[in-house]
Amino acid sequence: MKTRKQILDEILADGIVAIVRLKNGKPLPHVAEALHAGGISVMEFTMNTPDVLPGLRNTSNALPEVLLGAGTVLNTKAAQSAIESGAQFIVSPNTKPDVLETTHQLGKVSVPGAYTPTEIVNAMDLYADIIKLFPAKGLGPAYIREVKAPLGQLNIMPTGGVSADNVQEYFEAGACAVAAGNSLVNDAIVEAGDFAEITRRAKAFREAVDHARKEASKA
Repeated sequence: MKTRKQILDEILADGIVAIVRLKNGKPLPHVAEALHAGGISVMEFTMNTPDVLPGLRNTSNALPEVLLGAGTVLNTKAAQSAIESGAQFIVSPNTKPDVLETTHQLGKVSVPGAYTPTEIVNAMDLYADIIKLFPAKGLGPAYIREVKAPLGQLNIMPTGGVSADNVQEYFEAGACAVAAGNSLVNDAIVEAGDFAEITRRAKAFREAVDHARKEASKA
């Protein structure tokens, strides 16, 4: 069993969290396989996807090399159910102390959502492992740069509006990782059975992130 630190290190090393939110959760293992073929190894299945718990279990068994998390986790019961089904990290759109506490008690990584500096610091005070900046689209990379100036130790992951075209700006601003959903996976592609397209998008995103991190390290 991986420790909380090992899980966190794996997320930070990979740099990408693929968010998978679907109307039908049965194809989740196939989606994960297609993403992994494109070079993405960290994935978040949202709890508002039907049949997500069986999807977590089946994918965890079929692809042990993939690090799975659960997203849109709004309460402790959902966090516990997701972890029991194979989730290694718990992502929320907001910050709830009891969700963080439950996640940490079970030895997993907590990624709560925050927006304002006050919300970010409150999440840090609760020992959030990574803070999900959500929704990041209206704030952009400049916001991360400004927030990180006084909070240099902050692990922040922009979510919402992240694409291969802007990841370099986010990493240069100080993001520890990025999360992307529709730009990688959506219902239309899955319903069409075009898993090769998911792999193609994953490869393009992987290349963009690897290049962005390399360039950011030079700055």
